[in-house]
Order: sequence, then structure tokens, then C-alpha cells
Amino acid sequence: MGPLLRTGIRFVAWVYMTRIERERHARPWLKTEKLMVTRKFQESLKSSPTLNGLNRDLLAWVVHTVVSRTEEFELFTNIDRSVWSNRLGSHYRRYLDWLVVNEILEENTRYRNDSKNPERNFPMSFRVKGLNDSNSSQQLVVQTRTLSRVSHFKDQSDLVDNVTRYVYRCLQDLMVTRNLVYIPDQVRDALALEQCKRIYSGCFNVHYGDQSKRLFHSVILMVREGRHNLRLRTPGEVLVYCDVKTCFPNLLVTYINNPNEKTLWINALNHDLYDVARTELNSTHSRDEVKVQFSKFLSDPKHPTNNVPGRFLEKQFPLLLEIIRGDPHMALNLQNLEASILVQQMVTWAIQTNSWYVPMFDGFLCKLSHLQQVQDHATHLLELKLGHRPIINHQVLG
Repeated sequence: MGPLLRTGIRFVAWVYMTRIERERHARPWLKTEKLMVTRKFQESLKSSPTLNGLNRDLLAWVVHTVVSRTEEFELFTNIDRSVWSNRLGSHYRRYLDWLVVNEILEENTRYRNDSKNPERNFPMSFRVKGLNDSNSSQQLVVQTRTLSRVSHFKDQSDLVDNVTRYVYRCLQDLMVTRNLVYIPDQVRDALALEQCKRIYSGCFNVHYGDQSKRLFHSVILMVREGRHNLRLRTPGEVLVYCDVKTCFPNLLVTYINNPNEKTLWINALNHDLYDVARTELNSTHSRDEVKVQFSKFLSDPKHPTNNVPGRFLEKQFPLLLEIIRGDPHMALNLQNLEASILVQQMVTWAIQTNSWYVPMFDGFLCKLSHLQQVQDHATHLLELKLGHRPIINHQVLG
């Protein structure tokens, strides 16, 4: 068969493709699967060639699922059994048990299944044994394989009110570019690919948090680098991501009663509080590391002070520290305050003004053509609550 004939056959095949088939053909990454596993897992596969009849690709998928769903590697993450049964079938426990017995996963056997109080139920949780933030770059590797067909993801959005319904409608205007951006970090690249495939499938999983009033969806789970793969379907419109700089420290202003501490805190916010804290303590930690420490400090019910934020508060803001340490649920309360403004109030306003708007925890997505209007209103609502004007940065995604 000559080259001209092969070209002609490919052209005829392209002409008779449906629109969806053409879109999929132009996106070969839809048939690519990248799974994050540990080196120990790979070694266990080599030493157990039979695997008791278990599929090694599905075992890798289980490890990947645990890794990708955890916020911190050291913590257990709750995963509903439907996640396992939908992919592994009714015998999913065989896969979980093999990984636990071979010390790849750790299982927290605490769970609640109370038919009378279903809202209080939670499933068993898992974590990868021995994996933590300090060794993850050495221990995690990515397994790549080509699938025989495009994976389909079922949307499980829980649209319980006007807010969730409007955000879901806005999310449906998102699409994924044909050629994904290059992400040098293989783990973050794998995370980005998974969410790109979900978003392409229209799987947004919009829902409120189990404990917090935050609104969750697939774009929030997308790593920052991966968001540059997103586009708006509306011709001529450009997607923008905005974030409230030092959001939680800004929200902490509402808890400061002492006038002197409030003035000093706002001044630190205006000069980037994370940088101010590390400079004040002559810390060698980077700004991003201090930011993570602040989040962990507020999330820990005991709010330990053996870290940059704890020592900074001890030295400069002892009264605020006393308030924080008196509230074991401080992080949750700040999340709910954030959601009351950036989710409830902002989405209600977006509905009234017909503005495209998607909340993103401490930020939001909007259209470039609406940027000034949306950014100004978010700043106004935050200023009303905080008593000072926070900084909202923006980044054009494409």
C-alpha cells in the first residue's frame, strides 16, 4: 500500500468520524493512564509474580487512588467502598487486603455505619505506609500505560441548591485543550492528567464538604500547573484564576480583639505576612513552606508552636495566639467563613448579575471580560467582613 493510498484512507476515516470521535482522536492523552505508586510496591510485584490471581494494573490503581486523594501523605484518607467496587467489583477487599498484608497500605479500621444517623457515617480510611512529604519525591514513581479505549467517568454531583446548580452550569462551559502543557514533575503531571480526563468527560462532582461548607469540584483538585490546560467553550472568552493572597491570615483579622495587634497584623498582611514571619524569625524556610506551616498550625487542634507561625505569634501576637489555641476547630471555622463569602455570597451575586463564576476555596475562576467586576465585588464583600482591603491576585489561564 503506497503512502498516497494510506493518506487517502486516513482522510476518509476522518471525514466519517463523529464530532466526539474527532475530539478524542485529537487528544491521545485520553487513552493514557499514569498511576502513582511507590518503589516498594514495584519491588513487591517482582517478588510475588502470581499475585494470587490479582491484576497488577488494578493493584497499582488502588495505590494511586490512595495517593491522589490524600491532602497530606501522613494522614489517613476516607475512601467510600463504592470507589473500590465500581472499579474492582464485589471482591475489592482482596486487592485492599493484599496491599495491607504486603505493607504497601495501612488501614485505619475505624468507621461508622449507622443506618439511623447516616449523616454521621464515614468509611474506612487508608494511607501509603511510610510515605511522607519529605520522602515522597524519592519514593513515588509513575507507571504509564496506553489504554485500549477512552475511560469514562461518572459525574456524581450533589446539586442541592441554587448555588451548586449554578456552579455546575458554569463548569459545563469548561473544556480541555488538545495538547496538554508540559509539567516536569511526573507526580504532578499524573495528577493533572487524571483531572483533565474527568473534566473532559464532564465529571465535575460538585458537592459541599462533609464537615465544612466549602464547595468541592474537579477543577479544585487540579494541580495549579494543570489548570493551564483549561479553556472556555464560549468563543473569544479567556479563563482567569483569582486568589485571595494569604486568605486564612486575612480571615483571622475577625478574631483579633486587641487594637494594637490588629494594626500590626494588617500591616504584616500588606507586606505579605508569610514573608514577614520568616524574616522576623530569621527562618531559612521558603515562603511556600511557611504557608504550608500556617495551614498545618491552624488545622492541628492543639496548634503547636514548634514552627514558624507558632513562634511568630508567640513573639508578636500573644493575644491572638491565645484565641487560636482556645479553638480546636479554628481551621474549619475559617473555611466556613471563607465559604460564606466566596461561595454563598459571591455565587448568589453571580446568579443575579449573570456573571460566569466558579469558587475555588480561597479564590475563584471567572472570565477575563468580567474580571474587574467580579474581582471588585469579591474585594468589597471581604472588606465589609474584615475591615480592611485584602489583595486579590489574578492569572490568565487561556
